[in-house]
Amino acid sequence: AQELSQRLLFLQFMIHLNRVAISDNLEFLETSTSNTKILECLDYINTHLQEKLTADVLADRFFVSKYYLMHSFKEETGRSMGSYITTKRLLLARDLILQGEPITNVCYECGFRNYSTFSRAFKKNFGYSPREQRAIDTTLRE
Repeated sequence: AQELSQRLLFLQFMIHLNRVAISDNLEFLETSTSNTKILECLDYINTHLQEKLTADVLADRFFVSKYYLMHSFKEETGRSMGSYITTKRLLLARDLILQGEPITNVCYECGFRNYSTFSRAFKKNFGYSPREQRAIDTTLRE
């Protein structure tokens, strides 16, 4: 029951976070030390998750060296660019699954090119497969 309780608390947290984001009460603090290229890159990634996103593509888009971009991204966010992109895609996928979208469609809509890669990443990130996510959601609704 502890695992179910933790998932329920997490879902409640995500619901509250969504409500804050929807009501435009969510603010980002900009500091003078923020790298504007990385902020632009984050914004671009968040709005283009369905597209091909690689260090080469982003470096070309923002007219910087891919090595500079990867280093700066890690320095600013504490995560590698690939890890950040995968996590954002998986969060989007989970939201779409919770909205009832077919899982196979979700895989491709979120920028994954291969269902087995998507399924493994989903399970590694959330602790359960996309199909188990659907079953959990159905159980919580009942």
